[in-house]
Amino acid sequence: MEVLDSHGKVVPWETEGAVAIKLPLPPGTLPTLWENDQKFKESYLEFFPGYYFTGDGGYYDKDGYIYIMGRIDDVINVAGHRLSTGPWRR
Repeated sequence: MEVLDSHGKVVPWETEGAVAIKLPLPPGTLPTLWENDQKFKESYLEFFPGYYFTGDGGYYDKDGYIYIMGRIDDVINVAGHRLSTGPWRR
């Protein structure tokens, strides 16, 4: 897992950013959305190329523990649809 800035760059520890999971993921993990492969790619894989975008904000502390502070845009992805705008939107 990495914490990234809005440009997809890894931020220093103790700095908040977007939590993302480095690809590849294990086989069978989060394969797609029901009948909408393209929306899955747009929502989770294209936001930060090379990472799975979780939509969560957080940071690593000085001991290497990751803290999830909440949703970065105060919405939950529903079937790959983002229902509000937020500061991380491109």
